[in-house]
Amino acid sequence: MLRQMSARELVFERSDHHCEVMVLVNHVYTRCGRAAPDVHHLLFRSRGGDVLDEVGETYHLINLCRTHHDWAHRHPALAASVGMVIEGQVWLDDGPVYIGPDPYLRSTYRRRWL
Repeated sequence: MLRQMSARELVFERSDHHCEVMVLVNHVYTRCGRAAPDVHHLLFRSRGGDVLDEVGETYHLINLCRTHHDWAHRHPALAASVGMVIEGQVWLDDGPVYIGPDPYLRSTYRRRWL
């Protein structure tokens, strides 16, 4: 029987274990590309990223090198402005519910009223 990959494993596979941040090199944006041991929650776990982990969502995860991961946590407002942090919050209420500006999360995890 095949084991289903964890969200962390899916992110490592997607990124080939390299940093996914886009950086400007010679007037062209490209991936950072450094070895990346860290899976970063674009929607911080303290804001419900762990809830999305539990349902197998990978949209809110990105593989980062240590330099970019540290920077994102030291400068969350700037990191949000360049796509390294998703603002808003997720909680459980008959499934995940997201409130915030991200269009994908808002459409996927919106409150469904009866």
